Amino acid sequence: MNENSKTGKKFSLIGRWPLFLVLCLLVLILVPWLISILSLKEKPDTRIKSMLPGSFVNLSGREVYYEIAGPDDGPVVVFIHGYSSHSFIWEKNFYYFASRGFRVLRYDLFGRGYSSKPLVANDLPFFRHQLMELLDSLGNKKPLYIISLSMGALIAADFSAANPGLVAGLAYISPVIGNHLSVANTFMKIPVLGEYVMHVFGTSVIRRTYKNIFSKNDDSLDTLKAFLRPMNYRGYKEALQSSLRHILSMDPAAVYSQVAALGGESSVLIWGKNDKIVPYINHKLFMDIFPDIPFFTIANAGHCSPYEQPDEVNRILLQFLTHVQ
Repeated sequence: MNENSKTGKKFSLIGRWPLFLVLCLLVLILVPWLISILSLKEKPDTRIKSMLPGSFVNLSGREVYYEIAGPDDGPVVVFIHGYSSHSFIWEKNFYYFASRGFRVLRYDLFGRGYSSKPLVANDLPFFRHQLMELLDSLGNKKPLYIISLSMGALIAADFSAANPGLVAGLAYISPVIGNHLSVANTFMKIPVLGEYVMHVFGTSVIRRTYKNIFSKNDDSLDTLKAFLRPMNYRGYKEALQSSLRHILSMDPAAVYSQVAALGGESSVLIWGKNDKIVPYINHKLFMDIFPDIPFFTIANAGHCSPYEQPDEVNRILLQFLTHVQ
């Protein structure tokens, strides 16, 4: 083999290295994404549905999972969960109020829990319409009280502003407000990149968050599994991504200000002192909009104070609901 031939072969091999590195990089990127996609379940099967305490109703071709309890003639109280959780987060509050004469309703927002997960914009009008349809399907014509957590507070405020006179009282628990989006979440709003990050890393981060909450409350492993199970269904991550873009990226103050301008309904504000999701200091921003709102601090709780400190939160909420009737 002459010298020119050896040199040509050497440069040929060197020229292939960039292509090889690109292929390796693609494998490293795509494999975790594919594993994440393939590990998802389509939707809850009949066996899972039969184990749930609540019911399903078809609204505009989509299933909504809900649970209703308490006397038919009791004051109506609706619980709305937050961004990444589902109605199970109210487990330590729902039955408490049902046993005290309230007609209580909790449900899974579209894209969460056991409700359908359509690939549409998960924005405020979408969730407003869901709640109104659910109430209509249950035949509710009475004024209601809404207890809401985190992003659920924005949904509750938007619903109240759009239906003046229907909502008699609002309880805001760690409501979304202020600069609550981290740098990581800002990147997740970027098309394609956001979907990738959510699919590969999103659920694991959420799981760690709730494992921490449950472990502090000494709940059993079975309870934790029951809470995390719905996060394995296809469409959940897409729903989170959509709400990140369509709700959490907006200015929450604009929605709350609509409610404040209307007036008429009573309200209360509750915040966990150790909240790391929507920082406790943000209560000042909320009270700039509602300066006269009664405010309660839950000392040994983070973002999910209704679950972390149910006795204290239930006492405050019962006092509020009894007072405003």
